[in-house]
Amino acid sequence: MTRRLATDLAAGALETLSQERGERALAAMPDPVFEAAVLHTVSTPDRVAFRDRVRQYLARIAQHIAFDRATAIEARGASLVELEPLLGFRVVLYR
Repeated sequence: MTRRLATDLAAGALETLSQERGERALAAMPDPVFEAAVLHTVSTPDRVAFRDRVRQYLARIAQHIAFDRATAIEARGASLVELEPLLGFRVVLYR
């Protein structure tokens, strides 16, 4: 999940930088300058904005995970009894 979050944050930073500076300017940047620009854009000094951005990406990731699981459940044709532990209706203890 962390890797996915990092990917989403980097993609958002690239989109922002592309709009602000243009794709050609980004492509012309030396690697260290490009990396610094992306990192600066990802980790904005505004903590509230950064926290909101992370929450937005986490919510999107959670939606993707939920969709993937729902698709897997539908493909299996699982019964409600099988779904109870997955949905949090019942705790399963393994001994």
